[in-house]
Amino acid sequence: MLPISVIVNQVAHGAIFDEILQDYPDIEREDIEQAIEYKSRRKSVMENKEIFKRISSDPDILHGKPCIKGTRIPVYLIVSLVAEGVAIEDIIKDYPSLTIDDIKAAVKYASKLCEYEAYAV
Repeated sequence: MLPISVIVNQVAHGAIFDEILQDYPDIEREDIEQAIEYKSRRKSVMENKEIFKRISSDPDILHGKPCIKGTRIPVYLIVSLVAEGVAIEDIIKDYPSLTIDDIKAAVKYASKLCEYEAYAV
């Protein structure tokens, strides 16, 4: 599998579709188009300021895992609790520094990461 980032880098450096198809015979024109679309969608995710007002990643806190800002509560923990069916009220009771908006931001952050994890086949 060829990572999307390779295709995006080729396009960013001025490669045309035919050159990319020649260099990587296992991919098709549609793969290149999807890579370009992926790049533009990913950029819009990074511009989603609501998520990044609440989520941070610091190498000195939990080895850089994404956390709710100002806490050591990792996004993966919140998403896991929601996935297990724990009520939002119970999560907030167990982690009183969290708000409903923090929990929503964690789930949204995780969904955006999953949405853009892609490889050309």
